[in-house]
Amino acid sequence: MSTATEAAAVAKAVIDIAVRHGVGDEARRQIDCLLTGCGADAISDVVRLLEVGAKSIRRAVRQELPVMATGLAENEGNVDGEQWLPIPGYENLYKVSTQGRVYSMARRARNAMTLKGRFMAQQPTRFGHTRVNLRDATGRRMTWSVHRLVALAFLGSQPGGCEVRHLNGVPNDNRLENLAWGTKVENSQDTLRHGRHNWASRTECAEGHPLRGANLSRDGKGARVCLACKRGRQRRYEERKRQRLGRSQIT
Repeated sequence: MSTATEAAAVAKAVIDIAVRHGVGDEARRQIDCLLTGCGADAISDVVRLLEVGAKSIRRAVRQELPVMATGLAENEGNVDGEQWLPIPGYENLYKVSTQGRVYSMARRARNAMTLKGRFMAQQPTRFGHTRVNLRDATGRRMTWSVHRLVALAFLGSQPGGCEVRHLNGVPNDNRLENLAWGTKVENSQDTLRHGRHNWASRTECAEGHPLRGANLSRDGKGARVCLACKRGRQRRYEERKRQRLGRSQIT
């Protein structure tokens, strides 16, 4: 929905509030004039006009209009094709977009204060992801990774044993097109493919053997294996096995 369409919807809501609370004909005429352009400035003028009226009208404006006008702020700076959905478990409180932005919706707080709609600040983690703090309807605060919120809203509930994958390897790129549910093994393989795995850039194992050429192998999950260390473990196992066998024959 375009900003102009949202503005028109809010304008109609303003008039409905005025009618329900008995605004006179002169005030309604001024409202109609102010809303000719259906812009955000006109709506602000109408709010100021209504707030000089009766106490019941001022209360209605403060309680109803901020929630109705949520869409206006959401559309600020929207990129082409950006879509918004409520965050599961936080409906009527927060929304998340296909571009990885999180929006706190305008609403009445538990302490009767009116909270304005705003975009949430995202904090980076030491792993390069971003996270936000959300409060549910009871006021309990939880910290969420943004990529997880996008996946839950647009990709559905989390399948068992799965986590969110970043397909291009950039941990703070939370666009929908870059995310997918996947297993932990698939996520590890992604880090190997993108060169971000802790072991991917190592040239030697912990024992100092080179991880290249004839000494390099891979296990069933695709992880690199030092053959020298693997043979050493096998020799030690065979030695312990012979020792156990010798003791059993003596007894």
